[in-house]
Amino acid sequence: MQPRISHPMLSSDIIEARAYQLEAADEALTGSTMLVLPTAAGKTVVAWMVIAERLQSTSGWSLVIAPTVALVEQHLHGLALALEDVEPVSITGQNPVAKRPGLWGSSRVIVATPQVVRNDVVKGNLDLKDCSLLVVDEAHHATGEHAMAQVGEIYNSQSSNPLVFATTA
Repeated sequence: MQPRISHPMLSSDIIEARAYQLEAADEALTGSTMLVLPTAAGKTVVAWMVIAERLQSTSGWSLVIAPTVALVEQHLHGLALALEDVEPVSITGQNPVAKRPGLWGSSRVIVATPQVVRNDVVKGNLDLKDCSLLVVDEAHHATGEHAMAQVGEIYNSQSSNPLVFATTA
């Protein structure tokens, strides 16, 4: 039987303790990091560990951005299983613009598409000041004028305690 991760913010016995993932999570908590691993190597599990520790060690909230609605929903489902005492919320273009301002403060973990984050910040419906972690999935998209790159810039300029954890294959 594999040893499991034990953390007050993570569901017990859900994550196997793998040395390279623990090292990656520890490194990510010391400063903004991009984790490049092959598909199915456990980048998402590392993100869960970083999110859990950041939620425990700060009073801020965590934002996970992914480039498609399908990936947002995949992250939402995984985080709902992995996290204790936190119900993550997803926000995408499928949520009516008028209802989104109320969704932003409804959880300490939000999973969203970058376009929605950018647009809601620009409209004044979202402030990233108290967001203490930005997780960027599929970070290879975060170049130039892509919404992911724009969210990164906005986040770094607004957050009072910024930390970025980016992942890509």
